[in-house]
Amino acid sequence: MSSAVVKEAHSPTRRNRTRSRAKGASTSITSVLYLKDDISIATSGAADNVVKFWDTRNLKAPISNKTSQSTAQPSKEGVTHGISCLSQDSYGAYIAASCMDHRIYLYSTLHMDKGPIKTYTGSKIESFFVKSAISPDGTHILGGSSNGNVYLWQVFAAFLLPFLLHFIHCIHVKLLIPFSLL
Repeated sequence: MSSAVVKEAHSPTRRNRTRSRAKGASTSITSVLYLKDDISIATSGAADNVVKFWDTRNLKAPISNKTSQSTAQPSKEGVTHGISCLSQDSYGAYIAASCMDHRIYLYSTLHMDKGPIKTYTGSKIESFFVKSAISPDGTHILGGSSNGNVYLWQVFAAFLLPFLLHFIHCIHVKLLIPFSLL
């Protein structure tokens, strides 16, 4: 049994609830992340482009509730884009959020109330299976893409195009048998 539950942590807002449910909007939590301060967590959902920050000592309301997109523009269908994953560098300074609007947003944990501080584009994030990660030292973001490519951005050079990494998707694993057993 869990020690705490936050019900409807990313449910649609009350005014959009009827319309969103009618269109089958998901209230799934797509990513949770313990922050390095040992008392905060970050959550994201499938139904919105919001990253919520919570104090684990008081889970009644988020301490910060920031939309990933600075303009929060819905898509042509009127649906906002969900977030597929969250990651944090080993110093706890940054959080990267992969959004289904084909962007990765970077947050500063010192300034969570200001929303994203940088945006990275180039990859296609068309599925909640497409993930990204910020490097442990916080200098690079590695992101998957629905087109089968892997992209690498320099965190402090968001204006540059990402590096495109080419991989062979077939990995062979060989079972190694010690010579003494043959």
